[in-house]
Amino acid sequence: MRMVFIGAEPEDFDRARCRLLDEFEAWAEIRGRAVDPDAVGAVLEYRYLTDGLLGRWTGALLREVLSHEFAEVEATPAAVGALFDFFADTDLFDDRSDSVEFLREALADLEDGFNEQQRQTHRPQFSTPVFDLAEDDELREQAEGTVMVRRMHEFLIWLDKDRVLPDDIDDFPGGRRLFALAEAIGMFHEAEPPEELLTDALALWSKMFDRMDGWVGAESPSGFIDGDGKILLGLLAAIFGGQGHAPEDLLFEASVTNEPLAHDEFDQLRTLIFEYGLAVREVRTIRRLLPEAHDEEEVARPLYRLLPLGVHALHGVYSHGGIHTTTFTDLTRETPEVMIAKMLASDPALADALMESWIAMHPPRVARAELIELIGRTDDFEHRMFALDLLGKLGQIGTDAIVALRDNPICGPCVATWLSRYGMLPEEDISERELVYVRLDVLTSGLRQAPGRTMAQFAAQPRHLQVLMVEDMPGSGHPCTGEVLAKIATDHPDDFVAKAARQALDRLLAE
Repeated sequence: MRMVFIGAEPEDFDRARCRLLDEFEAWAEIRGRAVDPDAVGAVLEYRYLTDGLLGRWTGALLREVLSHEFAEVEATPAAVGALFDFFADTDLFDDRSDSVEFLREALADLEDGFNEQQRQTHRPQFSTPVFDLAEDDELREQAEGTVMVRRMHEFLIWLDKDRVLPDDIDDFPGGRRLFALAEAIGMFHEAEPPEELLTDALALWSKMFDRMDGWVGAESPSGFIDGDGKILLGLLAAIFGGQGHAPEDLLFEASVTNEPLAHDEFDQLRTLIFEYGLAVREVRTIRRLLPEAHDEEEVARPLYRLLPLGVHALHGVYSHGGIHTTTFTDLTRETPEVMIAKMLASDPALADALMESWIAMHPPRVARAELIELIGRTDDFEHRMFALDLLGKLGQIGTDAIVALRDNPICGPCVATWLSRYGMLPEEDISERELVYVRLDVLTSGLRQAPGRTMAQFAAQPRHLQVLMVEDMPGSGHPCTGEVLAKIATDHPDDFVAKAARQALDRLLAE
């Protein structure tokens, strides 16, 4: 069972919550225990909205949840206690959780003083992608090359020793704004400008970023923060949230209002982003889905990519605002499931370096045990395949462990595919059932994450191969067979294949 939903779409979480609640209710029925599934579902959703770690619990988090006023249910200590007992019995607690004994003691203490009247509505804190923070030397070099730092250095040389607005200020391009910015960052507070700002490009850049209001001529810092500054940070967050890049049209739609100068305002903010070296504009060729033809086309699209200074700036703003952030270094110390989930929600360019760093931070035998547990438990195809890749990177002890998983009824088909890919298992040794099982893994993952694109790719295969696969699905033993067949039966563009899926689904339900 997948327990980490960092960056996952709400639909993915909703399906997983239903499966988890089904198992929870079955567990409770076997034990003759009265439970409140609605309350437990609300608690799971709260964890999804905070950081996506459904199985990670601490005493502080427990107090936070029990003090939260849910809209339609009561998350009582009894409801949370039942969830904890279920997690303990089914080994679903995250390895970084407080101990079960500590959580039960904390729950008992909280239950004694539990007061419905003391509840408040909290806004769950969102989870950010991975911040791959550059070293200060790299940031310093980047800052030295920005338009703003170069312009300020040139202005200070021109200004010489003047500490008041000179009469010929307009002779220097943008002189009045530069003078206002220099004044705002403390260049004129003493007889001589601070040495650090003259010799350290990163220190100067940081001061100028913090007082961007002085550069744009805002009436006050707070006015800028609540206005254009807020929109600018929103643009940086949108780029960062798009795995380090975002299409120009989406950024424009996210930033403009219905005011007549909307386009001009966007251009001004974009100029600020470029002048401060926060991001660059690039034209990339991407693939776009054509729903009518169930095909794809290549289109050139302008994208914005965040630069190291932009990542650094956004991380600083988030940290100062009390928003929890995750850095590259943080992830190397995490559980493999959290690391993989965060990696999939972040810039793909980080993947190889992150996996190598994670392996370097964990003793091989500890890493092997954690990865074997994840591979056998998760029902997420991507997570399982990345975990197999990680296990393979451990060397001989990793490959021996993978071979040992070959006969596992749940993950065995994936393992067979992995072994075949790396030449460790002849293709003829993979059974037809295992091939269908793995194809179902791929389809399940694709239909959950990109249903339109996945259905189009499936429909692009020869019709007879689609029908054969659909007919083989009921005998695969895959737990998500019904989900996939139902999706094909309702959404497939070819009525013939859709009908075959309905008939296969009927056979599955009749078994």
